[in-house]
Amino acid sequence: MITSGNADTESQQFKNWLIGNFREDSSPLKTDKFELKWSKREKGYFAPAKEKEQEDLRSTLGILIYGKVKVSFLDEEKKILLENEGDYYFCKPTSRHTVEVFEDSLVITVRW
Repeated sequence: MITSGNADTESQQFKNWLIGNFREDSSPLKTDKFELKWSKREKGYFAPAKEKEQEDLRSTLGILIYGKVKVSFLDEEKKILLENEGDYYFCKPTSRHTVEVFEDSLVITVRW
């Protein structure tokens, strides 16, 4: 099957997630192997930390496409500034973190 679309518009109905098990059964983007998020955020956006569920055993990789974003890991007391194209962060499951956007940005996130 070959298909096409627009990640910016299609991901909006799934809280910016584009690929994953939450998609409708007929979608070629439905899979339980990994999830992909298209996070396009405006300067000033802030996401508070969420409590991670113990059964959530997925690792996360976030890659900066453009912009400037700070990811602060609360339990590890570590801050990572993504400011160059291709900068990334990786975290293990249950890592609580906040996200602060300093410039209009796009981060692609993969969870598995």
